[in-house]
Amino acid sequence: MHNNGARNAALADGRGRAKWVLPFDGNCFFTATAWSQLTAAVTTRPWLSYFIVPMARLFDNARLADPTFSPPANEEPQILFRRDAAESFNPAFPYGRRPKVELFWRLGIPGPWDKWTEESWDQPRRPLSPEAGQFGTAGWVARLFSGVPHLEVKARGILGKRGMARQEAILTLLANLDQTLGLPSPHNPYRRSPASK
Repeated sequence: MHNNGARNAALADGRGRAKWVLPFDGNCFFTATAWSQLTAAVTTRPWLSYFIVPMARLFDNARLADPTFSPPANEEPQILFRRDAAESFNPAFPYGRRPKVELFWRLGIPGPWDKWTEESWDQPRRPLSPEAGQFGTAGWVARLFSGVPHLEVKARGILGKRGMARQEAILTLLANLDQTLGLPSPHNPYRRSPASK
C-alpha cells in the first residue's frame, strides 16, 4: 500500500496539467461552497507554495446536498500544492505510519501530530524544508462516510482501531493475491492456497 508513491505519481501528473494540484486521499468531496472558499483563499495568496485544506469526516453523506452545511473540519487535513512547489511526499513512510504527516512536519505545519510519539521502527523525519512556513489554509473538504460507523466516531483510541482495520485489510488483500497465484500465504498462515489442498 504505497500511498505516498501514488500521491507523488498524482502530483507529478498534475504538475504537467495545472497550476494547482490536489493529490488528496480517497473519498474526499467538495461542496460548491467549500470549493468556492478554497479557490478564494488560493487566488487571494497565490504566492504561497502550499495550502492546507481542513477535512470533515462525515456520518451522513446526504447532508452535503444542503448548500448551508458547514461541518467542523478538524480531521487530518489534505494538502494542495502549487505546481512549482519543491516538496513531495516521502516514499520511505509507508501506509499507516503517518505518510502525509511527515510532510506536515517537514513544512512546519502545526497540529496534534506534533505531540505524537514515534516508535523505534518508524522512519526518521526529514529536516525542515527550505519552504517551511510557505503555506496557508484554504476552504474545507468532506471525507465521505465509509459505511463503517464504529470507525468513524471521534473517541479515545479510535486511531488505533482504524489502524488495526487498515492492517487487517492489507493482510487480507495480500493473502488473497497469494491465493490467486496459488501460493501459500506468509501473510495469513491459516489460509491455504488451492494448490496446497
